[in-house]
Amino acid sequence: ENDHISNIDNLAFLLGAGLLFFAIAYLLRSLRKRMKLQDHLVTAKEEVERTARIKEQFLANMSHEIRTPLQAILGYTNLLAKEKLTDRQAQYVHNIQLAGENLLSIVNDILDVSKIESGMVRLEELPFSLSGLLHSVDSMFQPKVAEKDIYLRLHPNLKIPSVLIGDPTRLTQILVNLINNAVKFTEKGGIDIFHKITKKTPEKVWLEIQVKDTGVGIAPEKLPHIFDRFEQADSKVTRMYGGSGLGLYIVKQLVEMQGGTISVESEPGRGSVFKVEIPYKVADEKALRANPAPGLVDLAKNFSDLQLLLVEDNLMNQRVVGMFLSGWGIDFDIADNGKSAIQLLEKNKYDLILMDVQMPEMDGYSATEYIRQNMGITTPIIAMTAHAFAGEREKALSYGMNEYISKPIKEEALYKMIARFVPLVREASAPSSTTSPPAAPATTTSNGPAIDYNFLMQSSKGKKEYLKNILELFLQQAPLEVAAMEMALADGRFADVGKTAHSLKSTVGYAGMDDSFRPLLESIEKKARSADNPGQLEPLVRQLKELLNDALLKIREEAMPLTE
Repeated sequence: ENDHISNIDNLAFLLGAGLLFFAIAYLLRSLRKRMKLQDHLVTAKEEVERTARIKEQFLANMSHEIRTPLQAILGYTNLLAKEKLTDRQAQYVHNIQLAGENLLSIVNDILDVSKIESGMVRLEELPFSLSGLLHSVDSMFQPKVAEKDIYLRLHPNLKIPSVLIGDPTRLTQILVNLINNAVKFTEKGGIDIFHKITKKTPEKVWLEIQVKDTGVGIAPEKLPHIFDRFEQADSKVTRMYGGSGLGLYIVKQLVEMQGGTISVESEPGRGSVFKVEIPYKVADEKALRANPAPGLVDLAKNFSDLQLLLVEDNLMNQRVVGMFLSGWGIDFDIADNGKSAIQLLEKNKYDLILMDVQMPEMDGYSATEYIRQNMGITTPIIAMTAHAFAGEREKALSYGMNEYISKPIKEEALYKMIARFVPLVREASAPSSTTSPPAAPATTTSNGPAIDYNFLMQSSKGKKEYLKNILELFLQQAPLEVAAMEMALADGRFADVGKTAHSLKSTVGYAGMDDSFRPLLESIEKKARSADNPGQLEPLVRQLKELLNDALLKIREEAMPLTE
């Protein structure tokens, strides 16, 4: 009996040992599988990251390799359009321009989609003026709608907070896509832009913007798919109007990235209404007024050792930007065209270059190409341009510039731009407001051009002497520029008429009258590119002179007393 029990014990031991062996073997095998799987996951992750880097580099290269020749094609056709051509030749050139612009638009769309799907789009949270943004977009499209003989109407809404916090660049991109679509598909009537607050909390508002057109409309069965990639209303649309079918897909992605929604209502032959709703934080306006350049102190950069080259032919731009630079303790030289800049660069070393893009003798693009290719200088170059068109940044980058800033130059924007490219280590106080701005209305209410007093007070930071210098310079400079435009027109120098109009955009902008003058100046600039006789420009120049006379009177009577 004891032997029987002993045999059972031995059998149980062997069975237990066997089970333990198999359990250990199973665990080891599972562990090896798990480790192998982890190795595969690490390898796969590295491969995905490598592919993403390759894709990002490919996009950067393609952006340059495709856009650079396209810009050359568009640039040379624009120059060719200014020559004396027969009607047939002019039509050929016009067709090339349209084809080039359409191709550039398609390339931009494809690159935007790739960036979105690769997670390369980063959202910002910045304070911005919704009214200013809408007026800027409106001004951008006025020449285009005038060419098609349709209207674009912006309907103001005074109940919306004047300053919101969000990503103004993405909102601009959304609106440009929607309005561009509306303009493309509208032959009669026009486009209306409405905006309102649909919901609000103490910290946040939900902004709805409607883009309503009287265009061809969209068939009901197509509406559910209108935001899909490569989707268009029908094949006839592609043949008649062109496009990639990516614009609305990009808009939807950008809206949803910001926590918003987009919808559309449409009826064939009656038009469409696109509604975008995006939540934005509400800025503390009292804090913004107390410190008109928020965030500069936080940057804590010391610019006292910085050597900067300012390349700018416009006297008012020289004076305003010079005041900013001097206030930050920056040592700078001024060149009034690209050739002068190159001569200074041959003798001196600079840490940063601010380069206007449109100047006599040698423009900023040509100068930058020469600096990069012939001189081998890698100093950061920031483009300054009064153009408000999409793609200006890409154009600047394609010529070798590092970044661009739009005119009229704002102190905060310029300071932050310089801080990005000059990582000096010594900390110091950045510009800040020490004087409260004198009380003034946001804009004038009397007849004539509107003066944006908020802009004037913020740019001058309440310093009466600074404001007085700017206004006095405007009173001197603006009449001279208009007189130069009249002389150029009389002599048939239409290119010079366009250049003067471009320069004037900065001059009036610094005087707080950008909204009143920009649409007219952009019309003059555009017509000057294709004008072949003074009669095409004379009514516009006459209108500009009348507007300027009203502006001079208003500056003397309303704005100058604020400096006393």
